[in-house]
Amino acid sequence: MATYPAVDCVTVHSHEKILTKILREELGFEGLDLGEGGGITTLVYDHVAPSQKEVGSIALKAGLDVGISYEDGYLMPMTENINEGNVNISMIDRSVCRIFRQKFRLGLFENTCRF
Repeated sequence: MATYPAVDCVTVHSHEKILTKILREELGFEGLDLGEGGGITTLVYDHVAPSQKEVGSIALKAGLDVGISYEDGYLMPMTENINEGNVNISMIDRSVCRIFRQKFRLGLFENTCRF
């Protein structure tokens, strides 16, 4: 899970070096990278970008897959980012694949109902 504090003066929710280079490439992490509740919004307060639209794009590009709370940056503004070419749909696909992979690992798609 991405954390609120900054590392090397960079807010972790936007820190590609930590979320992608170190966590995934160096350490081989294959799970979900979750944003803390309101974590994407902290990027606006930390002046990483002026609006939810921009910070949603920044967080996704850094490697954040999903937030644990509803945040505007990962909702309609993300759709706008995709339509405007600011975010490549392959980044969305990457995060969705990670989410589904985790759900399969947890057995959430198993039919365990017995009638």
